[in-house]
Amino acid sequence: MSNSFEDLSFRDKESKHHREADSGLTKIAVTIEDGTDPRSPESDTALETISAIKCIYHVAGGVLKASDDMSFENAQVIGVTRTASVSGGVIKYYTSGRMDDSSFVFAPGAQLYLGTNGAITDQEPTQNFRTKIGSALEVGAIMINIDEPIEL
Repeated sequence: MSNSFEDLSFRDKESKHHREADSGLTKIAVTIEDGTDPRSPESDTALETISAIKCIYHVAGGVLKASDDMSFENAQVIGVTRTASVSGGVIKYYTSGRMDDSSFVFAPGAQLYLGTNGAITDQEPTQNFRTKIGSALEVGAIMINIDEPIEL
């Protein structure tokens, strides 16, 4: 739903909420994208070899691959890896927002979950733990929006 140009409020990009426009004037924000991702991924120490596009959880000293078939701690996903790393190396990951990768072949709108060995799956778990990772936007893109694990 779009708003008319006569609206007296606008979405303040920095504070992420609507506020009144100055002097009753409507302000329009335009974002021009050049195909690069302006977000900087988080980084941490991989405590095991982890490939890209894996869900991870945090432990003292770094991160490990998450899994839905182990413990509650292992199902507490903090992000999805953008890069791969060997044990002791730096790994980069996203905690939220859009992530593009050609390996994402999920149907648009599909809910995504933590699977075994850190995998992202569109098959909702029926045992152990269900951790929602986000949803598929289109082939090649997902929206990361991580929920707390639910014990099944």
